[in-house]
Amino acid sequence: MLDQLRVYHDLSKFKLSAFVVSTAAAGYALGSGEQIDYVQMGCVTGGTFLCSASANAFNQIFEKSNDGRMARTMRRPLPTGRCSRGHALLFAITCGVSGVAFLKETCNKTTAELGAFNIALYAMVYTPMKQVRVVYD
Repeated sequence: MLDQLRVYHDLSKFKLSAFVVSTAAAGYALGSGEQIDYVQMGCVTGGTFLCSASANAFNQIFEKSNDGRMARTMRRPLPTGRCSRGHALLFAITCGVSGVAFLKETCNKTTAELGAFNIALYAMVYTPMKQVRVVYD
């Protein structure tokens, strides 16, 4: 059980997702005026965390071979075999669908769309663009 929780912790890139959530919470607080609705802030941060975890898991699915060659990333769940690609994909989809649905239900449609857009942007644009080099040796 603890090993599986560690896999999910690592797939979500927990520290990075927590940082993303902290920026969402700060933005919510700054935009709230004099009265902060902490329950609503919790909903925003919870949905944002799930969306971030999804994007980070998709990133690792797409980067498995590269992650296995880099000292900094070679101990991630996919290169080490602690998790299969299928399991990681199920985690990524579950977090993404849950996060977007939670944001739509507890916040609004625009917030949910932004969550979905950011998953797609990170997984489908940022991740592949890391392989593109502007400067050549």
